[in-house]
Amino acid sequence: MAPSLERPPAGGLGRLVLVAVAFGLLVPAPLFAFPLALMLVSSRPERRAEVLLAALAGGLSVWWLLQPGNPPDQVLRTGLLLSTVAFMVLSRSAALSFTHRALIAIGVATAGVAVLFVAFGWSWDQLHWWVITQRTHEGGEALAVLRAGSSGGNAAATPLIDHLQTVLARSAAFEADNYAAMTGLKLLAGLALATGLYHRVATHPRGAALGRFRDFRFTEHLGWAAAIPLAIVLLPDLIRAKVAASNMLLLVGALYALRGLAVAAFVAGLAGTGPIATALAVMAAFFMLPVVLGGGILLGVLDAGMDLRRRWKREQ
Repeated sequence: MAPSLERPPAGGLGRLVLVAVAFGLLVPAPLFAFPLALMLVSSRPERRAEVLLAALAGGLSVWWLLQPGNPPDQVLRTGLLLSTVAFMVLSRSAALSFTHRALIAIGVATAGVAVLFVAFGWSWDQLHWWVITQRTHEGGEALAVLRAGSSGGNAAATPLIDHLQTVLARSAAFEADNYAAMTGLKLLAGLALATGLYHRVATHPRGAALGRFRDFRFTEHLGWAAAIPLAIVLLPDLIRAKVAASNMLLLVGALYALRGLAVAAFVAGLAGTGPIATALAVMAAFFMLPVVLGGGILLGVLDAGMDLRRRWKREQ
């Protein structure tokens, strides 16, 4: 594995709390609360703030894990349990960076869930149907509220609501087709947020810290995780393997996009870009998301092969 450039964090607890609140509004909060609670307990908390945070995060997680749920919910909860346990075991080694621990943990969770699918006779088609049904129902409830609000005579809102219904249907289909990759990305984000909070709260943290985003990298061998699925997707005779391959390709593509964006952040740091310019760049990137993601993937692949940041750093 390539040596890590990650460094212990300094400050930024307030920003992480805001990120945690936003994260909890989009996905279940236990995705970061559960690993955070286990990490705090494992390092034997000494301060009252550590104990209270561990109890709050642990209580929320246990409540969520014990709730009844349909197959997509159960797959997500199983993945959280398996990835967190694997991450905790790997955190005993100080030589492994956060990125490598998290990726290995997601791999372990993926293998474990696959074994459960075989053992209990679950099928991808059933999971796919449940995801579409659940997301369609949730979207239908939200649209029903909008339609009720527009029934008072606001006819101009009807075409907009119809457009939203089409968007939600496409979004539900995309999530169903790529549920495995989306789940892996959610678990990775949860582990990252939990690790960031843990190293800022714990008195005696274990394992390597999250590090700065501009230093984000992973082993170059992950390229095979993109090349092999890409070949499967392109070959016409491997129909049964295309679903798994497309999910793997999406997951790895997202990681390379993050690596490319980290390179861009590194360059911005070398150029001394201020916070206002950074905020404007983020706003512009939002409106050009496909271009930004494509450029990020390309830049990430180049950095994996040429180690651009080390080259530029030596030239300074």
